[in-house]
Amino acid sequence: MEPRGGVPRPRLSALRPTRGDSLEDDAPERARRRPESPAAAGTGSPRTDSSGPLRSAALRGPPSTGLEPTGPGAVQKRCGRHFSQRPAAEKDALNCLAGSGFSFGPRFANPSREPREENPVKHPCAALSLVALLLAAGCGADASKKRARAASTAAGVTSQSSPAASTPVQDVHGVLVPEPTASGSRAFAFLPDGGAAALEVADPAPLVAAGARLLQPLTVQTGRRAPNQSGATGLAERLEITSFRLDDVDATGRIDLSTGTPRFTTNAGESYQPTGPLAASLLAIPAGAPVRVCGASDPSGLLEVTAWRPAVEVELRVVGGLAGIDRRYTVEDLDGTGEATFASTIRAFASGEERGRTRLDASERSSLAAELKAADLFRQPKSFKPNGFIIFDAPTTYLRTADANGEARITIAAGATLPPEVDALLRTLRALSSAAPRRRVLEGGSQSGVRSAEVRVVRDASAWATLYARHAGPGVQPPQVDFSKQWVVAAFLGLKPSGGYSISVGEAELRAGDLHIAIERSAPAPGQPVTLAFTSPYQFAVIDRPTGKLYVDGVER
Repeated sequence: MEPRGGVPRPRLSALRPTRGDSLEDDAPERARRRPESPAAAGTGSPRTDSSGPLRSAALRGPPSTGLEPTGPGAVQKRCGRHFSQRPAAEKDALNCLAGSGFSFGPRFANPSREPREENPVKHPCAALSLVALLLAAGCGADASKKRARAASTAAGVTSQSSPAASTPVQDVHGVLVPEPTASGSRAFAFLPDGGAAALEVADPAPLVAAGARLLQPLTVQTGRRAPNQSGATGLAERLEITSFRLDDVDATGRIDLSTGTPRFTTNAGESYQPTGPLAASLLAIPAGAPVRVCGASDPSGLLEVTAWRPAVEVELRVVGGLAGIDRRYTVEDLDGTGEATFASTIRAFASGEERGRTRLDASERSSLAAELKAADLFRQPKSFKPNGFIIFDAPTTYLRTADANGEARITIAAGATLPPEVDALLRTLRALSSAAPRRRVLEGGSQSGVRSAEVRVVRDASAWATLYARHAGPGVQPPQVDFSKQWVVAAFLGLKPSGGYSISVGEAELRAGDLHIAIERSAPAPGQPVTLAFTSPYQFAVIDRPTGKLYVDGVER
């Protein structure tokens, strides 16, 4: 008898189990102790009684038909209860042998009940110890691996995890926001417009190379979002950006019809002609209503609108007084980004201008919106005056709000008594304006002793005295600066062949706790009349000492 596949089976006659190894007695001893029934002796059919020390043959199965099944299931069936009582190593060895094609013939395959030479194993279970010894190094090890693999699979552990499911992203507009990491740093995250949760940017290098910054609006043209299994942040999803387009316009303004052609004009005075699929809906809003617009512009003044929404503005302005104060604090997008600007000019001093830009956090926006709703400036009187004498040479305060429903403005004279809800709104705006970052120009001009183009950040009085001596010459005292609260940003354009060149320190902008300043440079236009003399423009500006990092032209200082 040969196993399946035609491979000769090794003869096991020399390794026949002894009496102690077998699960049953030898045939002669069995015949002596228990007489056979005549029916069984005449036909060779199995016994059906259960007398004697042995079990009935029915427990061992019917006679062989020559088509015995192979594999672990057949082995367990042939062995009956004996298989379940064997050690695990022997079970694995026997299963491995049966699964490899070895056929276990039945013990009572011939009517004479004598063991056949070609099948010396009386019963599959009688060979378990022998098989375990022969296959322990091979099949036993394989079976152990199978058991371990099955256990790990049941526990949800696999050697190769399937790739996480991802979904495509196309033409989604949003903004880059900071997200803290486990190491204490910050990573870029993308917050879609109207989305509740941000997505960690998998590779921000292309964004940084393109000039992206925190709170930068952009359109993700193509990309994929997937579970954030090994990201640097605790965000649930990550975003792999394939292509994108940055917005260079993100401002609040109004639709202007004064030129005959509808245009979008920002609060800073920049004007654009809207284009793109969203232009029609943007130009349909009432003229004069505040609106927040994002888009990409070109030198010709065209603006491809990528997103827009109605905005809510609220403004505090203080004007007048002996010094000629004109101080304005405007929250341009209360229901959205919370962007706020601060500007102050003291006409009595030519270098007294202060400018700053920041964004209110969620709690500040919520508190201010609640107080604005309670004050309801649309229902208040247009002006509030004191009951007694009018205080001359005192500044006048203005409160203004504007939304899609229109604009409301009230005038508050010095010493006037206000309703409690209006007074609360006024106090909140004053507190927010005092916390806004500020840049104040100390000095500027077209002639400096520093003839090289450079930008310096001065953090102490000694360095300030040294730099100012380079600029104005030895012995000249620099302007006083309180370096415990302020720093100086010095910008030099370098030696130029004519007039018409300028350099200035831009307004201070607070973004996610860091202070950002841009240096603004300009050159004369072709054909512009200029002085035919060498110039070296410069400017010194004082900034509030930042609590976070300082970036000048995008470079940390």
